[in-house]
Formats: sequence, C-alpha cells, structure tokens
Amino acid sequence: MPDHSQPAIAILGAGPIGLEAALYARYLGYQVTVYERNQPGANVSRWGHVRMFTPWQMNCSSLGLAALAAQSPNRKPLQPTTMLTGDQWIEEYLHPLAESDLLRGHIHSHHEVLAISRTGALKTDRPGTITRSDQPMRILLQTENGEMKTAHAQIILDTTGVFGNPNWLGPGGAPARGESELRSRIVYEVPDVLQRDQATFRDKHTLVVGSGYSAATTVLALTQLQAQSPQTQITWLTRKTSSAGPLSEILEDPLPERAALTVAANQLAIQQKKLQHLSGVTIDGLDYDEAKDQFQVQYETLDAGQPAPLQQQVVDRIVANVGYRPDNRLFQELHVHQCYATSGPMKLAAALMAETSEDCLQQATTGAETLVTAEPDFYVLGNKSYGRNPHFLFARGLDQIQQLFTIIGKRDDLNLYESMPKLVTKSAT
Repeated sequence: MPDHSQPAIAILGAGPIGLEAALYARYLGYQVTVYERNQPGANVSRWGHVRMFTPWQMNCSSLGLAALAAQSPNRKPLQPTTMLTGDQWIEEYLHPLAESDLLRGHIHSHHEVLAISRTGALKTDRPGTITRSDQPMRILLQTENGEMKTAHAQIILDTTGVFGNPNWLGPGGAPARGESELRSRIVYEVPDVLQRDQATFRDKHTLVVGSGYSAATTVLALTQLQAQSPQTQITWLTRKTSSAGPLSEILEDPLPERAALTVAANQLAIQQKKLQHLSGVTIDGLDYDEAKDQFQVQYETLDAGQPAPLQQQVVDRIVANVGYRPDNRLFQELHVHQCYATSGPMKLAAALMAETSEDCLQQATTGAETLVTAEPDFYVLGNKSYGRNPHFLFARGLDQIQQLFTIIGKRDDLNLYESMPKLVTKSAT
C-alpha cells in the first residue's frame, strides 16, 4: 500500500523509462501517478518494425522481470541474447509491465501534459532557494476529449523523451526554406519501407537525409525494396564528409547488429551502385508540386566552409532521419539550467560532454548529483535528459532511476535492482 506520509510523485510519460521509474517508486511504496498523452509505449510503436541493436538482457530490469513473474508465474523467460523489434519489446515487456498489478490504475493514458509550474511561486521568485519546494508543483493536463484538468505533486519526473520533436533539415539546424510549411509531408521517422509503408516508396525517388543509424536503416530497407521494384531510386544526403563512409565505425563493436549495419551502409555509400550519395551537403530550401506529388530540393555543398552555388534535385519522397531535440516548453516556468549545446539539463550535459567514445556502451555512470536541477524536486530522466546527445541507452536510464531514488529516499545505499534476481539467474532456473 502507498505510504501517504511520503511525497506524491508524478511521472510524465509512460515510455520505457517512465514505466520503470513508476515501478521503482511503487516497490518503495510511494504515491505514484503517470500521465501519458497516448498509450504506454506509444513512441516505441512508431519504430516498432525496427530490430534493436541491444539484446533482451539490456532492455529489461530485474524489477520488471520480478513484477511480470509475480503476475504470470508460468511465463517463459526469454533468453538473455534474444534480439527484439520494438513491437516485440512492447508485447513482451512494456505492455505487460503497464498492466501489472503494481502499475495498473496508476497510469492515466490520453492525458497530455501542457505545462508545469510551481504553485505560489513565479519563475522569478526565490531563485536558488530550497523554499521554492514549500508549495507543490501544478500540472496542467488535457484529455483526449479536450477536457482541461490540473494535478499536483511534490516530486515530478519528466520522462517524456524527444521522439515527437524532430530536428530541422536546414543549414546549422535551422529550418530549410519551405520546410515548416511542408513538415507534414516529410517523414521524420524510420518508415516501414518493406511492409506498412511500401506503397509510399515503391517505384519512387526517395531522398534520405542523415548520417546516423536511423538513416542507414532507411537506406538499407530502400535498397531491398529496389531489388523487388527496380524503378525505386535512392539519394542519400549527408552533412559529413568521410572517405570511409557516412557512419563512424566502432572498432571491435560489441553489438554485431550495429556493426553489420555500419559496414553495409558505408559500402553502399562508397560504391554508389544502388544509390547516389551526396556528402558535405546541406539543404537550403524545399518546394512542393502538388500536381506531380514531387519535391524540388535546393542544396548547397560546403567547400572549405564556404557555400557553393545552389544545386537542385527533384524527388518524390523525403525521409529526414536527422535526430530529435527535447521540447522543454513543459518546464519553462521552472528553474532548469540547460546546456547551450545540447539543451539537456546542465549538470548531466557537462558530464556527458566529457565522454570521448562514440560507443554508447562505453558511457560511465554519471552519478546522482548530475540529475539535480535548480528546481527542487524536479528531475529530467531518460532520453530527454540527454538533450540532443544521441547516445542515450536504456541501461543508462535504469542507472538514473536507481541514483535518483537514493536522493528521494535519502539513502545512499538504496539499490532495488541489486536486491532482485538477475536476468541470467532467472533464465537459468
């Protein structure tokens, strides 16, 4: 039963980290309410067809497994090395976790958080003082049918992520000319090229923009579609220039799926047999011909830092896999010092910028103190806490949860993950 002598915790977002944070808090007996604008795991479902790089043992927690085992004692555990798609992760873990006894009734789906403020204190009041926490924080919500509600909490964890807020295509990260008006016609996610979205891309000329794993996944899928439908054309545009290809190779990569994707994508870009690869290029403007259902793309090549004359290309589809940024308007009335480079909370951002490895697996645990913001009892966890830094990993989110509750619970030795059976032990029994 919840201990009503403990502070009420509100968690914004029922994605993987939101669910895990809620579970951790419920195990400790806190009053917990989760507000989710869609359904639990909704953002994961938007890339559900994509196979994850990391194995099952890196995408679950000992608390989550214990909760599922208690719910379904005959549940057959997955092998630690099993590789799942996003949809399989939802089916095997996220949805069962949301429906478990510990979380059922604590998740308010279709409740979008519009703003957070401090009751009785404006943003300009009492900066840098603990007395700002004398009054609870107020959450403004809108339900699916448009009803406006308010809720209050002593502690708020923002785990809303970044997925719904894509970066722009234009020079320096600003919108390309015409992009704002054409936003709804551009695909900013990894499309399901071979299944759900096949008709959209078959026998069309698609421009893919981006030099990360999402862009590489899209490009490889398009080449498979091209093998079935030879009229399918692909242009891959990347800002970076490298003779080794668009993706940076991680030496002795411990994730075979990631390594294979890197090699395959770089080979396609270098050989240019199945696609056209344009590197060192940035998009300046976009026009759209509705009658022809085509884009006219104006782009420029940067030569020694100086833009060259604009060039043009006509394409049928644009997939912008250019990453995401946090939407920090939710807490603009709170005291949160944000990094000038990544837009993440400053303490954590400073620790992350000290990292030199491109491999997200090599990140060190940053420590509980990096989660503290200038606003008492307000914390940003998960992907959103990394801002525009693309190296967030689910396992780092679990570290954040464990560290945060040493602060909330005022117990440096508190670690529920270590007190639960490990996955290896679970699968061996």
